[in-house]
Amino acid sequence: MGQTVTLSRVNQEAFDEMQNDLAYPDKYKSGDVYLDKAWDVTAFILTGSVRYLKDNVLSEINNPVSHFLTYEDEYMKEFINYSVPERVKEISAALQAISEADYTILFEKRDYTARRGVMYALNYPRDDANTLRNLLLFFNDLKKFYKAAADCEEYVVTVIG
Repeated sequence: MGQTVTLSRVNQEAFDEMQNDLAYPDKYKSGDVYLDKAWDVTAFILTGSVRYLKDNVLSEINNPVSHFLTYEDEYMKEFINYSVPERVKEISAALQAISEADYTILFEKRDYTARRGVMYALNYPRDDANTLRNLLLFFNDLKKFYKAAADCEEYVVTVIG
């Protein structure tokens, strides 16, 4: 069992309401993309890391820098992470600039030995042709999702669960 990621598109009015309600995006979203457990390997292929990289806008797909507090008690804090519409446009432009051929090259050149768990989380062997095919499906869905969000000037809310 690994963590999954759902990205949701939320317009300004709905985002303001969601923030006031301190709620998850479920009833506010205009669309979403479910990355399942492919989120970490997708980040690794695109950026070479699963962590936030200050100089790489694509690392914000999984690690948005903006957030608001939804819950706090003496033991924990819970946040909703999101990308603002201006940043969504930058992320979309960076994604659109990567072709399937470019993505395939990135997939082939990454050193997975230090990140063994990334591929195991997907239950795919790296050299299986289906692995790349499935990852390309996630990648193309991600590109379409970000393009739609950028075109509509929407926020992208990231929920890891």
